[in-house]
Order: sequence, then C-alpha cells, then structure tokens
Amino acid sequence: MARRGMKLTGKVKLYGLHDLPVRPAQGRVRKSLFDILRGQVSGARVLDLFAGTGSLGVEALLQGAAKCVFVDVDRDCAAALRENLVRLRLDTRAEVIRLDALRAVPILSGRSERFDIAFIAPPYAMFDSARGFRDFHRLLELLIGVKVLESTATVVIEHRLGQLDMLDVPGLARADRHEYGQTHVTFLAPHGGT
Repeated sequence: MARRGMKLTGKVKLYGLHDLPVRPAQGRVRKSLFDILRGQVSGARVLDLFAGTGSLGVEALLQGAAKCVFVDVDRDCAAALRENLVRLRLDTRAEVIRLDALRAVPILSGRSERFDIAFIAPPYAMFDSARGFRDFHRLLELLIGVKVLESTATVVIEHRLGQLDMLDVPGLARADRHEYGQTHVTFLAPHGGT
C-alpha cells in the first residue's frame, strides 16, 4: 500500500498519516511559525499537546530542540508518531504519551518536567462548545498552575478566527497573533516572561 507523506524540513516526510483524524499544521503556517521562533528552538525542551501527526514537535526536533514530549489521546496517532520518530532517528530525544492533555500535564509536573515551548493545536471543534472551551481554559490554567512552563516559555496555539477572543488566563499574557487565512496562531507568555 502506498504511504502518503507530509513534507517537513527539506526532504523529510512524515508517513502513515492518511487515515488519522487530525489536521496537520499547513506547510506555510509551520514555516512562518518557525521563522518567528527562530533563536528559541535550538536546545529547547518542547511540549506538543494534541500532537496528532506531531508535525510541530518533529519540526522542532529537526531544528535542534533538545527534547520533545508529544501528547495525544488517539492510539493510531501515537503509533504513527512513534514510527516516524524511529524512522527519522529522533526517538532518543522524544517521548510519546498517549493520554488526554488534561491528564498528561500533571504527570509531567510530577516528573519535574519544564518546557521552553508548548505547541497546542486542539481540534477546532473543541473551541465551539462551552464545555470544550472551559476544558481548554482549564488546560492553560493547569500549565501555569503546575509549573511545567519555564518563566520565559512561549505557548503557541493554533485556532480559527475568533475562537480565542474571550480567552483570559491568569498568569498568561498574549504576546502576538498571526493570521493565515482561516488559521490563526496566538502566542502567549507567562507573566514576567520575555
């Protein structure tokens, strides 16, 4: 069976993605995002929540991140991600956790994990219901409350137009926002971060 791939840096491709219930970050969004993060990625410890294909975390590893922890609840996503990490020889600097993000973050805190960059790209539908938005807000509060983010961390959230307009999380401040058609990327930083 032919395996469709998604191109990352250079000729690097992720495979086994065609049947997964995910929305990988578009190439132009990913390129722009890493242009913005230039200088922050090399040596960084990265958290990729709602990882799906893992395209953001894998790109970070390819650009010199020290480690990336990928979190996704879907079994098939986790399996494809593990396979791609081994194939790309990135598995020694990566960990895949197959759990809901709200359950994974306290575990990472209990292990004293701290991250310089957190990518959060949940299904857009999560923002469309009151419960989903509350869960997302609670996740951000948890990231701050259990102290898994360094004081200078950057939190990168992919969403649609208007979905984060009402977002207000104590301890996190909006640092920037970029628009790519219907896809928006919001950057947050812990208060006191740079």
